[in-house]
Amino acid sequence: MRISVLLIGAVVSLLGVVGCSGGGGCHDGTCGCPTGASCQFHCTAPPCHVTCEGDNPDCEAVCANGTCICGSGSSCSFSCAAPPCHVTCEPDSSCSGVCANGQCVCEAGSTCDFTCLTSPCHSTCAAGASCVVHCPAALAGTQGCDIVDCAAGAPVVCPDGATTTCGAACP
Repeated sequence: MRISVLLIGAVVSLLGVVGCSGGGGCHDGTCGCPTGASCQFHCTAPPCHVTCEGDNPDCEAVCANGTCICGSGSSCSFSCAAPPCHVTCEPDSSCSGVCANGQCVCEAGSTCDFTCLTSPCHSTCAAGASCVVHCPAALAGTQGCDIVDCAAGAPVVCPDGATTTCGAACP
């Protein structure tokens, strides 16, 4: 009887390690920050997906083998614990995120600052958006780290060779 209680305790402990944790609600590796709330999520084991619902004054998260979404009107900061990591910044958001072997999306009217941790990383920058993409050495503007859709015109590879922009000045 005592062994079965210990075994059940160990299983429950292991289940608690999978996924993400932090303010807001998390379930089975998916975390959500309610509209208007400030949240901070940590990834304890992949996969970790996060959605900041919208109008979040401060939403910080670690994604892993997943997608982070910054809701409209939010201010978000996302990092990546394990590839692939995808970031979507919905309209009128202020968003920084780390993509790894994934896609970064900056929707209309947003200000986005993306970092490519592991190539390939492909970014899109919608009308009225401002995008800066930081790439691993010598990959800026290549298929390994590029802006595939720049509504403001042609993407600019900055003189540092490590940054690409769309609708934004080079840092």
